[in-house]
Amino acid sequence: MGENYSDIPDNWNEVAMYVKCEDTDFIDIVIESKKIVIYDTCSFRFHSNCGSQAQDKLIEYFKAEKVVFILLRSILMELASIERVINREYVSFLKRISQSGLTVLVLYEESLFDILNECFSSQKRAFEYLSWAVRALKQPVSTITNTLKSDKRLYNQVLEGKYRDGVNVYREFFSAVRENKASGDNLGEEIIAICTNILSQLPGTRDGKFCVITDDKKGAAAIATLFHRTNHYFAGARIIIYSTPRLLQTMYNIGILKEKEDVLQMLSYHGDSKITIYGTTEYDIDTGEYLSFDIEQFADEIMKPNGVNILF
Repeated sequence: MGENYSDIPDNWNEVAMYVKCEDTDFIDIVIESKKIVIYDTCSFRFHSNCGSQAQDKLIEYFKAEKVVFILLRSILMELASIERVINREYVSFLKRISQSGLTVLVLYEESLFDILNECFSSQKRAFEYLSWAVRALKQPVSTITNTLKSDKRLYNQVLEGKYRDGVNVYREFFSAVRENKASGDNLGEEIIAICTNILSQLPGTRDGKFCVITDDKKGAAAIATLFHRTNHYFAGARIIIYSTPRLLQTMYNIGILKEKEDVLQMLSYHGDSKITIYGTTEYDIDTGEYLSFDIEQFADEIMKPNGVNILF
């Protein structure tokens, strides 16, 4: 595995008591949940470092939405980094979520095959969703691209669509790309894009059931691009991508954040004096543009009746 990453952190016992791993009912949890939030690494780190009052507000929103969280193994790898240890503040955030009664499901990406297999009679159909997602996402340089280039058999199966009955391509593909994880790559964002696209295909899935929280603009763009490129035959339910600023505006609009101080508390660990969002103001005629505010201005802006509308 590149640079000694591990999909099982060395302090897994500290994490395991606050999450639910794959067992006999994980498929039912995914299928039956009202809303599923998939956390990206950067946003999970940011929210883990928020103060307790800010985290309580986040959890209040998640409980109102009846959220089930998914932490993919690739994201857990990034959280543990090459030290292979989940930091104390990350464990504390998981503990706070768990003690609120919400579920965090830690999922190996290849287990998507089991979920699809529960819903479709044809294994070939499940394979096609993976193949289309990887093709649509494929970039000239990435961990996934390099993995496929170095493994001709996997390249033939995934990119050329040469499905062989009885072969669990999901396990072979996701195991291989996790094995090649390297520091500074975009593997987590790429895998989130692929997995979310596949999950959106589940029969009966309503628009907005699957959400991604990410403050990585490149990661958000990769997810959006994948969905735009997806063949209409494989188009599933629409998903929601939340940046933290968009999440805060949503929380304000439904009354969970009420005062300016509530918003400022949520941004106390932002680490930057500026907030850059993609959105529109009242008289914009364009679809959106990047706007920059200092933290105080941003708090004022989302509280205006006709303030900025945050797209990301």
